[in-house]
Amino acid sequence: MVRTRQSWGGGEPRPRPELWWSCAHCRWVGYQRNRGESLNAMRRLEGAEGDCPFCGWDQCCVVSEPWWSANTGVMGGRPGWLSWEVCLECGTGNQRRADSRPQ
Repeated sequence: MVRTRQSWGGGEPRPRPELWWSCAHCRWVGYQRNRGESLNAMRRLEGAEGDCPFCGWDQCCVVSEPWWSANTGVMGGRPGWLSWEVCLECGTGNQRRADSRPQ
């Protein structure tokens, strides 16, 4: 995935700022913020949760490991666990409230 097709406000597609990697044999997917940095694994979402809320494709979303945020401004300013969801089809990414603390 190198581009995001969906853009807030209807703008043109633009390059993703990260470098994305996947394994065709085991379906592993991850990203690198900058060349030379470590890879960050993403988990594939299953069932209806894996369907993209932006483009509608089935089973195409991946999510990061959750992290704690003392002030989740996008979630009403409450503290809580957040994760980053990204659609592998349209490239749209969005923060979301994670269900619980990571295992």
